[in-house]
Amino acid sequence: MGTSSDKVVISFDESAADFTTKLQSSSLIGSVSVDKMQPMSTYGCIWTITFLSNLGDVPLLQHNGLLNLHGTNVSLSITEKTKGSLGPQHVVVNNLEEGQMYAARIAAGNEAGYGPYTSVARVASSPPENPSLSLGIVTKSSAEIIYTEPNPNGSSIESYKFEWTSSSFESLTTATARIACADGSDILGSFKFACGVENEGRSEETVPIDIRSTPDEVSLALNAIKSINEVEVSVVTNISSELEWALTFLYDSGQRGSLSIDSDSLRCQSEDQTILESEVTMESETPLPLDYGSTTVSAGDLCGGVHLDEFSSVQYLTFSLESGLVTSGSYQLMLDNQSTSCLPFDASGTQLKAAIQDLDYVGDIDVTAKLSGGVYEYTIVFQGDYPFGGGDWPALSVNALHFGKGDCDPFVGGVNHKATILPVRDDTTCVNGS
Repeated sequence: MGTSSDKVVISFDESAADFTTKLQSSSLIGSVSVDKMQPMSTYGCIWTITFLSNLGDVPLLQHNGLLNLHGTNVSLSITEKTKGSLGPQHVVVNNLEEGQMYAARIAAGNEAGYGPYTSVARVASSPPENPSLSLGIVTKSSAEIIYTEPNPNGSSIESYKFEWTSSSFESLTTATARIACADGSDILGSFKFACGVENEGRSEETVPIDIRSTPDEVSLALNAIKSINEVEVSVVTNISSELEWALTFLYDSGQRGSLSIDSDSLRCQSEDQTILESEVTMESETPLPLDYGSTTVSAGDLCGGVHLDEFSSVQYLTFSLESGLVTSGSYQLMLDNQSTSCLPFDASGTQLKAAIQDLDYVGDIDVTAKLSGGVYEYTIVFQGDYPFGGGDWPALSVNALHFGKGDCDPFVGGVNHKATILPVRDDTTCVNGS
């Protein structure tokens, strides 16, 4: 089957029962049903094979030629009668209430019953609405941004992303994603999009996407990636041997990260993997606006003024959770592309200082720590200039791949654990919503 070397020997007049037994002796084929028909106009046989347990569009069976068949005008061909399908790998639940939080889980079942459920996925029906924004006091070196908290649509707002520029945010980045079999044979299987944001140490994949998915289904999968705000997908080419989609990033300024296609579960009907092509091409990679800057801050940290700057010699780290009491767990921080060792959730100032100083080119730093109402707060002061270009140090970041998971220990106790890093901030009086 396909490019496998697993073989069975079939007689020219094999019965349907024996054909079934021989095929099922192969470790690759699984359970099949075979029907036999002998046309009146020929001396040959036609066997129809239905794959019962190997779901999806399975590779074609192959034969070793006609050397062992004897007769007049002998021929042997294997063709696909009905293209297999895995069916939908998603469920659409309609009539949900906007802004309501829902929980979902799934279990697989067979003739013996259902197995264990997955962990519960909790999702809001939609992202938050947009905040209202106005300009407050403006000086020669600062501007006060006043906002009101928007409707969270069923889930507490965790953070806000601020962007600023001296020009505008009107340009959109577009890309094309293309998958093709160069020999013109059908594309089979499923694929994933992978998005890597190098400076945040983050890499995310979509769920598997069937090759015949609609643009809306492709868009839904891409929009589940946290580092992508919203993508609009339309079809450019849609034939059995080639698919191409146009991707428009509606809200991201500049290229958000590297977008690629994971084609490990794709194949060509001809079973020649060397001719499978997949690529994502940035058609209009919009440069960042003039004097662009951005920062993401926790919703709970917007008390007082925040100097919106990605570089600062003084930085503030906060580890917090919504409720409960955390008893164990750890996480990593990043500076540029380097990661620290795993830090315990209740790391002392000495432990945090040692972990950061173990990174390359970090010299002396001062770290102070305090516990306030179950929240761990740290002030980190880098001594000296940043060695690459001088001046202030780039902001530390949290390694999302190793935050209570990955190489680090999972958090035990409490819910919605988060670590937030802010640049220099004022100790001005807290005013709600500014």
